[in-house]
Amino acid sequence: MEFSPPLVQVAGFSFLSVDFDAMMAAETIGARRHAPREFAIPKRTTSMVTETAASQLLPCGSGFDEECRKFGRISRTLTWDFELHEKVETRLLEDLELEKSVVVTGSNSLQISTTNSNDINRNSQDDDNHRISALGRVLQQRPFPRVKTLCLADCSLDQKSGAIAELAKAIGVGNLSSLDWLNLLDNSFIGDEGARALAQALESGKLGSLRRLDLVDNGIGDSGLAAIAGALGSGKLNSLRKLRIGGNYELFLTDGSKALAKVFQLGHLPRLTDLHLRGIGEEEGVVSVLRSLESSSNLRAFKKLELRHCHMGIQATKALGSALRTRAFCSLTRLDLKDNLLLKDEEFVALSSAFRSRNLDSLWYLDISGTSVGEKGLMELGSVLEAGHLPGLDQCFATGAVNTRLSALALIRAYERNTSVVANIDVDWPNTSRSDKRMYWPTIKFFEVNGSWCTFGRCKVLWPKNTWQKYAEYFKARNRNQMSTAELRKRNVNVF
Repeated sequence: MEFSPPLVQVAGFSFLSVDFDAMMAAETIGARRHAPREFAIPKRTTSMVTETAASQLLPCGSGFDEECRKFGRISRTLTWDFELHEKVETRLLEDLELEKSVVVTGSNSLQISTTNSNDINRNSQDDDNHRISALGRVLQQRPFPRVKTLCLADCSLDQKSGAIAELAKAIGVGNLSSLDWLNLLDNSFIGDEGARALAQALESGKLGSLRRLDLVDNGIGDSGLAAIAGALGSGKLNSLRKLRIGGNYELFLTDGSKALAKVFQLGHLPRLTDLHLRGIGEEEGVVSVLRSLESSSNLRAFKKLELRHCHMGIQATKALGSALRTRAFCSLTRLDLKDNLLLKDEEFVALSSAFRSRNLDSLWYLDISGTSVGEKGLMELGSVLEAGHLPGLDQCFATGAVNTRLSALALIRAYERNTSVVANIDVDWPNTSRSDKRMYWPTIKFFEVNGSWCTFGRCKVLWPKNTWQKYAEYFKARNRNQMSTAELRKRNVNVF
């Protein structure tokens, strides 16, 4: 679920100053700012702020206290006429002198229902590009050393409009030299041309403090990825820690992937700890990226790795398993392989060699949902957990995997025989037969029936349809109860 921050309308912008140290810890966009008078935007109006006048916003305590606590607070609400371009830019210039973070959400997030929606959407897109262009011109006028974060989300930025070019100029002249996070989330019209303009700005060396770069769902193709890789390989972004690039509907081929792989192999991003790649559509490209991560001598403290919508065939999976066994991934906490349809049982079994290597003891989050893993893959997962591997695992998502009677039994036996397994495994459980219901009868001494705990010898048990899940929940609760709070926290397990 995406978290929508409280926004302020400024010249048609959704404009906000945010404490992003707290937000980075929560991995969501949130905001909090103290001011003499505070206003709150009610729920759902954050996506329709362009339709909301300042007079419609109510002070906190006027019936929206709950929404104030949920969405944070804003210090002021200003509505300006966008047609007055000079006045708009003058006011923006004054306000940006005081801001540390700038968040802009465009008309792309509006829910429009009308017979002329195509015309309205086209006009909204034009407005977004004009507004971002105005912001870019303002940022070119003088340095803004206080600005740490620039987020442009859902703005429908068109590569031909010049909006990205205006922002790139501001970066290239060094006016955003203190920028810590550049986020261009969900601007699907940027494309390769916009990526090349942005790459040229990144290569200028004026963003030496940049630690996070988010280019998700920007419509970037293979040539755009190669341009971004060239900027990352310039050696002028050595502070970068988090890189997110690609999308569910983008496609990177071998050439662009190899260009990015070369960046990792030559060690141009020595502080990188968080890598999110989506849409690598050829297995050779995936293999080249993974082998470069394996052979890089500068990567030593990876925390998160996400490979979604990628061509994860048997060769790519073997390359991933080999990389995960290296020193660079000994501190990995999150592995996300969601929505890789080519990831099947054979591939998962090949990957399990990394799980058994003891190099992933810090892993607490594993996502294989939306893949083609079935009975054999889930049986292998149960075997890995039963043998005591992945001791820190707390969250495992495998929805969509074909869970049969044999694989369900393997998962339950992992909970039963290894008392240190306390992970939440989100999987579709199969139905059971009468013989299945009697399988663990001697082992389980009590059970939850219709909301109450009952002993089998003292009451009539009304078995639910998904009894396998109840077995798993019982043994998981038993294991948790046997562990101390300190031990659970040491293993990064959520303590409730």
